Amino acid sequence: MNVLDLGFFRAIQSLQEQNFSRSLMDIVKFTNLAWAEVDSASLNANFLTLQSCLLEVVRHEGNNDYKIPHMKKSALLARGQLPVSVAGDVDTINDGMRLLSDCDLSNMIIELANDVAKDLAMSEFCTELEQLDLEVDDVDDEVDILRILDINIE
Repeated sequence: MNVLDLGFFRAIQSLQEQNFSRSLMDIVKFTNLAWAEVDSASLNANFLTLQSCLLEVVRHEGNNDYKIPHMKKSALLARGQLPVSVAGDVDTINDGMRLLSDCDLSNMIIELANDVAKDLAMSEFCTELEQLDLEVDDVDDEVDILRILDINIE
């Protein structure tokens, strides 16, 4: 589970969409500007949501068949009562410890290593694509793309 998926990317994207990007440098520039404009209260709310979701995942034994819990964070913030973190109850913590002790850590590490290897391969592929200077009418670039994708057109 990733706090970026819960709200940070959404907050950045909505701020970034206010500017039209024509190049990679524009995307970087406007993303940095958007990051500078993100309200720290919204980031705190995202982290509280993440913590609440993590507790729900434990309560649902690793599944994601739960509704995102609502804490009424805006109301708590307005009253100065918004917590810095969400504490789990003793039963949830104990259930989480039991679930962890039931896991086959060796298999999980192998699965994680395979996932990381796939992600690294995709990252290398994306880096290759980013290094191309693409123009719609440039045949050489199209040939470069085919070469990277290992497609033979002969």
